[in-house]
Amino acid sequence: MGYGGYMLSKNIEGSIIKQRNPKKRKVLLSLAAIITLMILFSGPGCGNQWILFYDKPLKGYVVDAETKQPIDGVIVVAMWRLSQFLSQGFGGYAKVIEVKTDKEGNFKIPFWITFKPWKFNSAMHDLAPEIVIYKPGYKVYSSHKLMRAGFPEDIVMTPEEKRKIKEEYSFNPARLRKIYTDEEIWENHMEFRSGTDYPAYFSKKQLRDIFYVIEVAVSELPIINNGAKKKITKDIKEDREYWLEGKR
Repeated sequence: MGYGGYMLSKNIEGSIIKQRNPKKRKVLLSLAAIITLMILFSGPGCGNQWILFYDKPLKGYVVDAETKQPIDGVIVVAMWRLSQFLSQGFGGYAKVIEVKTDKEGNFKIPFWITFKPWKFNSAMHDLAPEIVIYKPGYKVYSSHKLMRAGFPEDIVMTPEEKRKIKEEYSFNPARLRKIYTDEEIWENHMEFRSGTDYPAYFSKKQLRDIFYVIEVAVSELPIINNGAKKKITKDIKEDREYWLEGKR
């Protein structure tokens, strides 16, 4: 068969396949159209996301505010908050991601995408997460989008004031301030719990990792902080029993 005959044969074969699966083709086209519409109506152009939620990867690093040295074993939590359409109240989270820093103090929050049709009455605003960074022995560090952007729409603050805010709440780097008393260390542990709605919105895998990281960090606290070590260890033990082992 010549080249022209071969092409004619392939075209006929393709036509037969298309005719044999018209329903399948129609379903696939419908799904593609739905996904396209969802992306269009839930993307950055709308100012928020709805039903289909996603965000780009984020990178940062954590250092000691005084020594400027990197800190490893730091918990970094990213939370994409949902707002109810009608009440504008809290609607849970589109996503909660927990990672920890490496020996160089680096962390990476990966790209994610999730389809949640049951969240049809909620929207994710600002398209940026709240970042909470924590390690026992350091002050809890919280970073919000507006802080990271230096409140760009504010007409009262000077450019220098905005620059300082952007620097203070950046996570490139995040500068953690060391704390020394039992009371401060315990209060910061409780601040981490309340600031992340911990542990209700974390998966069991995330909780296991968080409990382990906190326990390691607590074990490294100096002897002078035995009071805080005992309280945090007891709290983690109770949380593990309640949330992971079902001893309620």
